[in-house]
Amino acid sequence: MKLNTRSIAACIGLAAALLVLVGCRTGSPVEAHRDARLHFERGQYRKCIRACDRWLKRYSDAQPDLAPSARFYKGLSYKEMGETTKARRVFEDIISRYQDVPGTHPAAQWRGFAREQLNLLGE
Repeated sequence: MKLNTRSIAACIGLAAALLVLVGCRTGSPVEAHRDARLHFERGQYRKCIRACDRWLKRYSDAQPDLAPSARFYKGLSYKEMGETTKARRVFEDIISRYQDVPGTHPAAQWRGFAREQLNLLGE
């Protein structure tokens, strides 16, 4: 099954909403991650990139399971802005960074999404 940008964003949105429902507090890494995703969904791609960069700098060690999706949203934002070289670089980084994680690890899903995006960009 091929996933497009919107269906991937919807899946991620549902996952983030679930995390918020299980008790994440205001100002938490999960909430900051959600804010970055919301920028993407609103078409505020530059804001999304800045929010993802900020999130990765502040929270990637504390919330490593969310780091791949923050990177992915950054890549999608570049793609939506037509900056395909930067998008490609981000997606390749995701694939490389998480190449050794087992298929059951959350990062493996993002690795697959990144591969799909590279295919759409025409490796």
